[in-house]
Amino acid sequence: MRLGGPRVAACLGPLVALCILSSLQATIQVGPHLYRSMSVDRVFFRWLGQTHARTQAPLAALAAQAVVAIVELVSNRFDQLITLVMVPLIAFSTLTVAGVLVLRARRPAAPRPFRVPGYPVVPILFVAVNGWVLWSVLAQGAREAMAIGSWHVPSTFVGAAIVATGIPVYFAFRAHARAEESAR
Repeated sequence: MRLGGPRVAACLGPLVALCILSSLQATIQVGPHLYRSMSVDRVFFRWLGQTHARTQAPLAALAAQAVVAIVELVSNRFDQLITLVMVPLIAFSTLTVAGVLVLRARRPAAPRPFRVPGYPVVPILFVAVNGWVLWSVLAQGAREAMAIGSWHVPSTFVGAAIVATGIPVYFAFRAHARAEESAR
């Protein structure tokens, strides 16, 4: 509405919905494969590594992700969910693309199964724009507080804190895997 009034909003609304739907589809596919890979690397629950015998789809990880998504949908408002997911989603996609730049600089002779169109301009532009969007989301979220019990915490910090809890969990799984290795 702010950009061009009701006509522009009527045109852009369906496009935004389509973009969100395609992003959701990618998230549904990528997440369980990451859980499966982490399971295979022994830094996550082993049962999440189970795959379908014929299709190799990570069924246990898909089911676990579905349960978490349902719990989140039931326990939060949609705008809170978007805020909680926005910071990690933007941050990790930015880090992934920045990783492409770093790997290509450090290992220029490595095989390239996929060529990035417009390299290096496109990934640099992506990182720059996502950095600006991340800054904007953090600044906006710092002004909007979520009620957690009697506390009011900036909403984007809650999302970042949830992701940060994965750091000690990762190290705990890694230590457990190393202990199992040394016991053999």
